[in-house]
Amino acid sequence: MQFQQFIPNKQFKRLIILVYLRFKLQQIKTSNNLQELDYNYDSVGNILGINDIVNLREFNMQYDDLDRLIYTEILNYSEGVDKNLNYSYNSIGNMLDLKFDDYNMSFNYQGNQVHAPSEMIKNIALPDDENKFEIDMSGDTVGWLGDEGNIVLKGKCYPQTICQTPIDNSFIIANLTDDTTAFINESGDLCIEKGDCSDLSLICNSSREGFIVRNFSGDNMVYLDYDGDLCLTGKLYENIEI
Repeated sequence: MQFQQFIPNKQFKRLIILVYLRFKLQQIKTSNNLQELDYNYDSVGNILGINDIVNLREFNMQYDDLDRLIYTEILNYSEGVDKNLNYSYNSIGNMLDLKFDDYNMSFNYQGNQVHAPSEMIKNIALPDDENKFEIDMSGDTVGWLGDEGNIVLKGKCYPQTICQTPIDNSFIIANLTDDTTAFINESGDLCIEKGDCSDLSLICNSSREGFIVRNFSGDNMVYLDYDGDLCLTGKLYENIEI
């Protein structure tokens, strides 16, 4: 038996339509076409897939013998990018780890409530570029720039109008008049005078001279030019214990 439920939403002036088949949700759709989700299930009622028609996104799920969700694939999570999530559990069904492509979440259970997490820890999965230019201060690595286009910092990246020359030991980029335009200091903070700290650039070809990290093919993967502009084709990782 199939039936529909109509829920008016006065705040956003739209109608939410819920479609059920054998008491299982089959579709959520709004009257203004901002949302349309189609669901499918296995024989015991686990959701196997969600088709996000509006955003051209698809979710596929897998379960273990105890009907616990162990894997989710998200196709077209963002434009041209897929995501994968893996789940693991202990013997009484508590989730222990949730693993994404780029970071993991770990759950600890130390409280009085057996199934309630007492602590959640986010562990970022750092890249491992084959060749790295490491920034070492007093024997400690505070950052590195890699030939796969990634930058890892112990501190943060800060765009500033003027990057005042630091008084501590620092990796410094200066222009032709010897004015500091960018630096990485002993705390692992990166200061740049031009542009922003965005990552994942499609290409890093600069007409200006600067500090450049290239791969074996000779492609620019990271640069800090003499105007204090930053470009990286990989990702920027901040506040990392290196």
